[in-house]
Amino acid sequence: MATVRLQRRNRLASKLKEVFELEGIDEVCAEMPCWLLRSVLLQGYMYLTNSYLCFFAHMPSREDQVLKSGSLTKKAQRTKRWIKHWFVLKNDALSWYNSSSDPYFPHGIVDLRYAVSCEPFGEKEFRLRTNQKSVSLSADSVPSRDEWVKAVRKVIFKAQNMGDSVKIAIPYSAILDVEKSSAMDFSDTIEVKVVDKDDSFSIDSYFFAYFHDMPLALDQIRDAVRTYRSLPEPANPYSVMDTTAATRTPLPQSIERAVSAPAAELPSRAVSAFRLPSLFRTSQPPTPDRAGLPDTSDNEEFTHISRRPNSFIPITSSPKQMNSELDDSSKAATPTQSTIEHTYPPSTSFPSTAPDSPLHSANSGSSWGVGVPSWFKGKRVFGGSVPQVKEMYTPPQTTPNTTGSGSTGDMAFSVLETPELMLDTETTEKFRAAFAYDNKEMLLGYFPGFLFRLLPINGRLYVSTNFFCFKSSGPLATRTRMAIPIRDILATEKSKGTRFGHHGVVVIIKGHEELFFEFWGEEKRDAFMRLLERQMDDVRRRLATGESNVPSQGNRDALILEEFEPTTTDDSDTPAPDSSMTDSLPAVMFTSASSTFLTFKPSKSMHFTCLTIGSRGDVQPYIALAKGLMADGHRVRIATHVEFKDWIESHGIEYGYVGGDPAELMRICVENGMFTVAFLKEGLQKFRGWLDDLLKTSWEACQGTDVLIESPSAMGGLHIAEALKIPYYRAFTMTWSRTRAYPHAFAVPERKMGGGYNYMSYVMFDQVFWRAISGQINRWRRKMLNIEGTNLDKMEPHKVPFLYNFSPSVVPPPLDWPEWIRITGYWFLNDADASGKKWSPPDSLTKFIDSARKEHKKIVYIGFGSIVVSDPKAMTRCVIEAVVNSGVRAILSKGWSDRLAVKTTDASDIEEPLPPQIYPISSIPHDWLFQRIDAACHHGGAGTTGASLRAGIPTIIHPFFGDQFFWADRVEALGVGSGVRRLTVDSLTDALAAATTDEKQIYRAKTVGEKIRSEDGVATAIESIYRDLEYARSLIKASRSPDDSDEEMIPENSAIRDSSTTNSEHNSGYNSSGGGGAPSEDWSVISADGEERRTSSSISRPSVQRRRSSTDRMVKRNSLAAAVRSVLPESLTAASPRRAASPGY
Repeated sequence: MATVRLQRRNRLASKLKEVFELEGIDEVCAEMPCWLLRSVLLQGYMYLTNSYLCFFAHMPSREDQVLKSGSLTKKAQRTKRWIKHWFVLKNDALSWYNSSSDPYFPHGIVDLRYAVSCEPFGEKEFRLRTNQKSVSLSADSVPSRDEWVKAVRKVIFKAQNMGDSVKIAIPYSAILDVEKSSAMDFSDTIEVKVVDKDDSFSIDSYFFAYFHDMPLALDQIRDAVRTYRSLPEPANPYSVMDTTAATRTPLPQSIERAVSAPAAELPSRAVSAFRLPSLFRTSQPPTPDRAGLPDTSDNEEFTHISRRPNSFIPITSSPKQMNSELDDSSKAATPTQSTIEHTYPPSTSFPSTAPDSPLHSANSGSSWGVGVPSWFKGKRVFGGSVPQVKEMYTPPQTTPNTTGSGSTGDMAFSVLETPELMLDTETTEKFRAAFAYDNKEMLLGYFPGFLFRLLPINGRLYVSTNFFCFKSSGPLATRTRMAIPIRDILATEKSKGTRFGHHGVVVIIKGHEELFFEFWGEEKRDAFMRLLERQMDDVRRRLATGESNVPSQGNRDALILEEFEPTTTDDSDTPAPDSSMTDSLPAVMFTSASSTFLTFKPSKSMHFTCLTIGSRGDVQPYIALAKGLMADGHRVRIATHVEFKDWIESHGIEYGYVGGDPAELMRICVENGMFTVAFLKEGLQKFRGWLDDLLKTSWEACQGTDVLIESPSAMGGLHIAEALKIPYYRAFTMTWSRTRAYPHAFAVPERKMGGGYNYMSYVMFDQVFWRAISGQINRWRRKMLNIEGTNLDKMEPHKVPFLYNFSPSVVPPPLDWPEWIRITGYWFLNDADASGKKWSPPDSLTKFIDSARKEHKKIVYIGFGSIVVSDPKAMTRCVIEAVVNSGVRAILSKGWSDRLAVKTTDASDIEEPLPPQIYPISSIPHDWLFQRIDAACHHGGAGTTGASLRAGIPTIIHPFFGDQFFWADRVEALGVGSGVRRLTVDSLTDALAAATTDEKQIYRAKTVGEKIRSEDGVATAIESIYRDLEYARSLIKASRSPDDSDEEMIPENSAIRDSSTTNSEHNSGYNSSGGGGAPSEDWSVISADGEERRTSSSISRPSVQRRRSSTDRMVKRNSLAAAVRSVLPESLTAASPRRAASPGY
């Protein structure tokens, strides 16, 4: 506490007059930091002026931020059963959902602007009351329950306060008494008793605590009151100002939330919704007489109700005017201190209300059936009738509109189509009521349509300022609500309708499965897409320009007063609530959320091995990661193909040899497709020896390491880590973990198929891929690793910590991934070169770029990296014609695309003569080139895609195989480029023209590039490795050698789940189904022991079919993986003679 210096009094007084908008503040006598006690603790400043006691506190706005989330059990309204939901406390609402992975489809919502109380009861339960309903919730523990209660109370306080700052101005003429109170068990407080003449002379108390010097503060307040009382009385007495008085605009009677019962006629001025006595004291019947009030006289303006020994104000009488007003009033004022004491915590029980209770009398003016705080009985709380907060799955009572602009049924409205018309107020208020939005959310349009999840759901689609919503309607419609922030929507695509006469649209959402909608008419579909896309652009613009971060009035007021905060006050000495009394304290409002950074770095240096196979793009990220780990004091080895040995060692990284020819593998992928049946058939025929060599050399390359990080394409890392008993991580450039948000990178469909297909693509791939390699893997385990055979269930690959080295701006983290799967950002290697030498551009290239700039021509890069193409000449002719037709300048890099063509022609020759618009080059670092051009066209490799997106230029992808289709899909979804799945002159010409002229595409690419450049993927990956190291160690299995196994050998292709494995997976907390799909065990492939072991070529085909028939009786009929297994060629089954003849150990 500090007394204000004389030279600051006038300036501070003028600022307070500006902030509080009050006349009569001429000087400031004192200012002191303190805490206001309501249902929450609020830190602020008290100012003692010549006429007012002022309190100011700023509450930072946290719009669209999740304040708290977690699992709670809710008591159902009808069945009274306790059902578990995922609850989210955000903005002014408490919503609950089926699971945390489906946050856009709430099962219910409570608008906390209309909440009355949130009180604990029972063992672990708490009850949230609104003006018309009560929601009973239960937490897992008492501490969890208490945290939820405090968090909800914070939001209630914020939601029912006017603005984002608390301003309380109490005129000294309204103060009855100032005394020290010990009613609060956690702190001594100063209680200021106030009578409000504008509110039927209701008496209330304000509590302040945690002063620097409590006795001095008490004396200063009392002196200020005495000084004011010694002065002549002003002509117009001042009134109490309190912004926590909740005022709301009356809503129409026809809105979805039912209005409250008619209230008694009371003065229109709103009283504080959170004055602690009137909020927490139980409601009492109105006092018909004035027993307990002292005698009054005509010449005193104060009425002191009950004299206490430490009170400084003597008992006085009230003026006659006060007497008459009290006699003429309804006598339902706040109970006086002679009848009730201030206690904390307040009582959570309400008095029983008998039918003949005065609460039901005509004098009370309220038809409420339970006791409620007195401030909430009448319309003075919200300025009118109060709407009910209604659960979102309750069927609405629809009222036909009578206005032309807001008609119901199949009518639609869009501000873009009919700008001269305005939405009727009734429709807008219904929308706000259904989704608990405030008046700032403006409805821009609505459209009748269908939402497709499992079945089509009839309803209405809404587009507002910040949200895209859906609400079901009709007697047979499933009760469904959907609310998606527009900032989470990436793109919309037109699609064919599933029914005749319907037109579809696909909405792509960050980290969530795509959603499908259909409309009766094409014009409605197109109007909806135009409005939604326009609003998406508007939201992006607002986020980019920071319009949403414009300082509010409360923030400006806080900045004004911050200038005058005393500089001599030491923040470390500022009193604050004792952390040891957390349980007894009310919620502390908006304190600092900063915390000490915890480091997880191991104390000793470790040896890391990165195991990967494939092309240059598969190796380069590991070099960047290795350099980061080495800079942190660790030793790193990269085990991969020998052709990258010099490149790796040039960076000072240890090299480990792994066999295999990546060029031949690419040829099979291009010719047959990635992991198709044809690919597996040819691969198993030609690459059994290749796989054996890969596994053998991988085992040798990983010896003597402490931690193994593997690309899953290497196939042996998990087994090596199990044998060495070391922590194991996976890292990859494409999605590999089950999710409903994206399809498997190797199974991207031509059109969107939905979350069910996405999830099953991973299940299918895991089963088919494991069946193809399980025989060799298990023989390798038994003979070389000396551990027993395994299967998918024992491996539990879904539990392995995973690092994805791409940007969350490009692939937002799926909502159904567990916490040990992390998207870190790209692992870029600057100035990368295959030879390890510093690259410098040739003079001819520099002149080509400068010449194009002088001619104002756009420059594009066209190259297909390490892809092997069957007809390089035809592709070159197509590229030449497209470049000439589009009028751009191109830098053409063929890379490794002709690696296998060297057998028939010279790889250094260009098959076709190139026009002057094209500059040929063999290879060039992407990080150097992409900064100097306008667009890039490439094959869609993960590394090349990341480089072009990082540069902020539009990207054209012509995918060939594998994950390239996935990256083409992501580029289109982000709106930063296009995917050319069939390379023709026309398609490439159109793509080049769009990439160089479409301003929207150019702007989006620039925005994504800025986000990627702001990330540090290597640092994030290293921190994630440290953070999950103990978790990875906990997964190390106590493996047994085959000789120690007493039990019957487990079939190598079996996915039979034993009870221990099932419980382990269930307890892991991981459910890739995203709350809506089936767990992985529902899709297990079950194989019989005899079938898997029998390898003799003398087995007759009917014998195998009979055994399959008996096995199929055990297989679940809905197993899609089993269906795939049934159609695989005989050469791929476990009983195949070819497999028995394959080389082994």
